[in-house]
Formats: sequence, structure tokens, C-alpha cells
Amino acid sequence: MKPTAADDRLAVVELIERETAAFWNKDFDAWQDCWVHAPHVRRWGWWAARGGLTVRDGWDQQEGRMRALMQANPEPNASVNAVKREKLQIRISGDMAWTTFDQVAPSTGDGMDVAGRTHELRILERDDDGWKLACIFFLQRSLDHLRGAVFRVDRRRQIGWMNDAAREVLVDGKVLEERGGFLCATDRAADRHLRSTIEWASHLDDELYARRGAVPVILDGDETSPATVCWVLGENGDVLVSVNDHELVVERVTAAAATYGLTPAQTRLARLIVEGQDVVHAAVQLGIGVSTARTHLRRIYDRVGVRNQAALARVLLTVARPFDR
Repeated sequence: MKPTAADDRLAVVELIERETAAFWNKDFDAWQDCWVHAPHVRRWGWWAARGGLTVRDGWDQQEGRMRALMQANPEPNASVNAVKREKLQIRISGDMAWTTFDQVAPSTGDGMDVAGRTHELRILERDDDGWKLACIFFLQRSLDHLRGAVFRVDRRRQIGWMNDAAREVLVDGKVLEERGGFLCATDRAADRHLRSTIEWASHLDDELYARRGAVPVILDGDETSPATVCWVLGENGDVLVSVNDHELVVERVTAAAATYGLTPAQTRLARLIVEGQDVVHAAVQLGIGVSTARTHLRRIYDRVGVRNQAALARVLLTVARPFDR
């Protein structure tokens, strides 16, 4: 008997749920059974958390990359029990279907997390075995993925939204404060830098092709007081200020380590220093002696050409391009 429209809708939803469950359960056989195995298969998307664009053209690329990901991250991801889908729309015509929805998932720390809200598109084909996926397209929202203290401001720095961690930063009041509803740095020179960077980021969407900003503003730091880093991000008309964003620090320091030829041990220490650790606490965290850590730090200074932690942070965090076209 020919399936009804209601049958097809249920089958499409079931396939989406089954493919997602196999993805997070790291069940490769179940996952590949959900897909068309052909050259026209596509997986395209934008990850805010993982460095930008993803392009997988053809089943061979898709299959090879997913097999490697699951082998590198074999433990099941708890997101499979917590994922939510909203705004589900399904259109079916003959043996083709497409569906759009918002997917909301938690952050678990797993290497295959898709945390926050993503805007999803699925294109499906029907064969003798039923519905199969032919294309996935997704966009991950930057604001939803950011952890830690995050402010949304306008070009004048007026605060439109902040999360709980950001409120704690304002209560602490050491580096940032709220003045008449505006986000300000407590240090006057740093405040001028923060103001000009936010103004720059606010214009990133004024052109036909929007650009993303991810510019570090060093709010304090000297020989005895490690730096606090504010990241100013411009995207889709928003200006976001993220305080001490770990993932951005790791990304930039890793790029800088390759540029300056830092050893793995020096790179690990540099990340902790840039994130605000002093040498003593960094040594404890790395499981090395304080004298060894000081030696590493002196050699890092020599390679980078700086003499204090604040200057080190500025150099290492600005090696990568601040925006992409």
C-alpha cells in the first residue's frame, strides 16, 4: 500500500532522529545506514565553536571524516537524551523531501558537541529501503556557543543583554564596569581601546558581504598581574564582548606557536599565562617545577620578542587574522 502523507512525515522525522542518535552514540554502522551513498551527497555548515566553514562533498568525504571523528571520540555523547527540535517544517514531493528546524543541544565537553542553537536543513531522497539523507546544512549561532561572561552591546557600548557570568564580572569591578547602562573598562587607556574596537566591530555588516570580528582587547596585566582579555566579536549586526574566552585563546595561541616556533611545553605554558595564570600556578597546573616554568617563559619571551606577560598576550592573540571575508 502506498504510504500516506502522514506516513511520510513520520518516516522523515524518524530518520532525522535516528541519524542524530547514531551520530551522538558514535554508532557508525547505524549512522551510515541513514545516508545516500553517492557523489551528490553534501554536508555544509558553519561552526561558531570550531573555526568556521565545514564542507564535505560526496559520500567518500562524508564517510571518511565521520569514521575518523567517531574513532577519535568513541564515548557516547549525553546530548542524545537532551536534544530539542523547534520550528519543524517538512515539505514532501514525490521521492524528495526537505525539512528545516532549530536544534538545541547542551554543552557536554565531548569532541562531537553541537552545543547551543543551530539552524538546520535536511534534504532527503526515497529509495526501495525508504527515506535517506542526501544533504545536511547547518548554521551554529555564535552567542549560544560562547561560554563564560558575554555582553551584547550596540556601537555606543550600551548593554542590551548579558548572561549571569557577565553580571559577576561587573560585580567584581576590577576590569569592567557599567556606567549609565554602558560597558566600560575601569582603566582609562583600556577603555579608549575597548570603545574604538566596539565601534569598528559594529560596522562589519555595513558591506554586502559581512565580516566577522574577533579582536582581543587587553584590559590589564603587568609583571605581577596577568592579563584579562576581552574579545570583541561582530556578527550579523550584533557586537559581543566575551571575557577570557578559552576556545579563542587556544585557537590564537596555537597559531602563534607555529609562527614563533614554540615547543609543545612552551605552548601549554603560554596558553595558561595568556588566560591569566601566574607562573607559579601555571607550573602547578602543568605538573612542572616553578624554575622550569620560569625557564620556559624566558625562552618564550626571547622567541616572541617581549619582556612581560601583557605584551606576550597582545602578540600571541593577534597573530591570526582578526576577521574572515
